[in-house]
Amino acid sequence: MHTGPAGIVYKHFEKVTAPRVYRGPTHDLHEMIFMALTTTWGPNGWADVERFVDARYDWFEKYIPMENGIPSHDTFGRVFAKLDTGKFLSAMHGWTDEFAGSLRNKGVAIDGKTLRGSFDKASGKSAVHTITAFAVGTRTVLRQMSVDATSNEIPAVPVLLKLLDLAGAIVTLDAIHCQTETAQTIIDAEADFILSVKANQRNLYKYLLDKFVEFAETDFNAEGLRRLITCEKSHGRLERRTYSTSR
Repeated sequence: MHTGPAGIVYKHFEKVTAPRVYRGPTHDLHEMIFMALTTTWGPNGWADVERFVDARYDWFEKYIPMENGIPSHDTFGRVFAKLDTGKFLSAMHGWTDEFAGSLRNKGVAIDGKTLRGSFDKASGKSAVHTITAFAVGTRTVLRQMSVDATSNEIPAVPVLLKLLDLAGAIVTLDAIHCQTETAQTIIDAEADFILSVKANQRNLYKYLLDKFVEFAETDFNAEGLRRLITCEKSHGRLERRTYSTSR
């Protein structure tokens, strides 16, 4: 019987079935998934997962029976290599969403990164580039997709956004994603967005620059502007910030 956090894992991963690759003692698949998901400190391989569980055996024993002990790193590798990736990904999304909670009034950051060291010139393998949806409040990676290159982020982001329940969230994106389709996807999800604007959107960029000049001439007291002032002490100094917004 799985309890506590292990019960949550079982609820989402119960449709992921164990492949017939075991040798020796049979380990419960959902216990193995719980062990793998709980190893959150950045393991470099299954041997690290095995060592992590062994070092915290008493804690794991509170939530899972582990009748056959801790699986070896070889067992972890064989089992996870044979899992149905589609079912596992779907279960992973459900588990992540429950862990992150509601995104209403929460920030969701969209960002693209190139994986350091993933480029292999000798074999002609290009670097791995991913786009990630990150829940700012809980510091949780909600979704992640691999793309061929930075330029391919643009069409991929709307696809990534549609995988999330963004109702009420505030989505932030870099200037490269100041695109009509991306903005419309967020609006359709009943969420808000904060987009950076640079010269890649020439007309919009010029319009906003002109608006800044216009507002500055009125000392940012023009009709339709809303102002918020915050004061806080940080790093030994008093910081006063003024925010002006316009619709």
